[in-house]
Amino acid sequence: MSESKPEKNRVIIATASEARPTLHKAREVIYTYPKKGKITLVMRKAFNRMLQNAHQQGIDVEWYRLPIRRLANNIDYDSNDMKALVSTVEAMQTTLIRWGEIDEKGRTTLNSVQLIGAVKFVGELRSDGRRLQTDLLYKFDDGVKERVFNSSSRALLNLDLQNQFKSSYTAALYEQLMEVVAAVEIDDDGWWRSSRLPWQEWRDLIMSADTSAYYDNIKYFNRDVLRKALAELEAFLDEYEVVAVLEKEGREYKHLSFQIRLRAQSALPLDHSVPLIDTSRAEKAMAEFGMNEVEIQEVLEAKDLEEIEGAIAYTRRRMEKPGAEKLTKPAAYFISALAGKYSERAGSIAAKLKKPARSDKAPTSGSGPSRTTSESDITLRVQIKEGQTYFSSLDPGVQQQKLEEWVRHEANTYQKSMFAKDGLKSTSVTNGFFTWLARAAGAP
Repeated sequence: MSESKPEKNRVIIATASEARPTLHKAREVIYTYPKKGKITLVMRKAFNRMLQNAHQQGIDVEWYRLPIRRLANNIDYDSNDMKALVSTVEAMQTTLIRWGEIDEKGRTTLNSVQLIGAVKFVGELRSDGRRLQTDLLYKFDDGVKERVFNSSSRALLNLDLQNQFKSSYTAALYEQLMEVVAAVEIDDDGWWRSSRLPWQEWRDLIMSADTSAYYDNIKYFNRDVLRKALAELEAFLDEYEVVAVLEKEGREYKHLSFQIRLRAQSALPLDHSVPLIDTSRAEKAMAEFGMNEVEIQEVLEAKDLEEIEGAIAYTRRRMEKPGAEKLTKPAAYFISALAGKYSERAGSIAAKLKKPARSDKAPTSGSGPSRTTSESDITLRVQIKEGQTYFSSLDPGVQQQKLEEWVRHEANTYQKSMFAKDGLKSTSVTNGFFTWLARAAGAP
């Protein structure tokens, strides 16, 4: 493979922070293209949700059931034409994909199999006498089912992210790239490298359809398909750097491959001025009350965490009190509770919640300090400091891997939104991430 990376072929893309729901999709279902028919964007999204539904119900089920309305909601189907969605699912039975099987002697046999083995629609009669199809029942061919559940290689796909794509080419390429990340060992330079294939084979995988002679010309495939798909990925993704490499032999382009690596987090500098107390739960609760980031930060600066958590609990009890009138302004109620008053907010939150000045006089004998630092606060401070020190010692690529792991598996919804907006400049992200990292690294 050529080591050169022509600038004109260089495109930056990435996967967004992993949001649920996700799908571990078998390589065999990704690394294929139709022998007959076409995999449209709606079909790919629907098929992935049907796979996800099957995984949830288990391998021993013969017929999988999925409400049609739920399927439509899951793929962000924005049309009221359910007949069109039903037709798309039915078309999966006539879409034949090329399926490779390797026997015990290492010989490969290519078979044509249905994307979905069989489909049934369960309906009910409406009051006007019309039949409404409500549930989808489907099953896989035995050979396909075995691979779907027990593949040795699976790509982790973000289905909510895939819903945002407007092009079937983008959705197909996204799956191919995630399969490369899952299946290929990373090299010493931090790159995952895809298979080096004739560009026509990559064309078939990305276009997922019988192609016309028009796309036998690399110029039109590159201009109308490849670059547009990469451009759409770039609009939504931000964690990986990808290089598409087109190789020439003589005057003709012959091969296409992809190289992908984690992007260094140079845009996320550490901010050591943030408070070393884990305020993420309180921030999340205040956001749920309807407060914006500025108001939340004013509260954190004006009051101690123990007082804030007490007011949060007080407000929640009021919101959940049986028979009580619905609380229409939980943020205002929370601020009033925190300030010890029950009037409408006037002026800035900071002014209303201003802490009383502390006396400079030393406490008299027998009296304690006005506020003690609890052992839990001290532990949190130590953990965050240890996490920051450990993080600074890591290479940029490893730093990104740790951030990605935390966002995907540990961060709450508020922290994820703040990470997407401000990265490690956000207080809730910084405190949450570094305490987690310290625990993961074995820090005290």
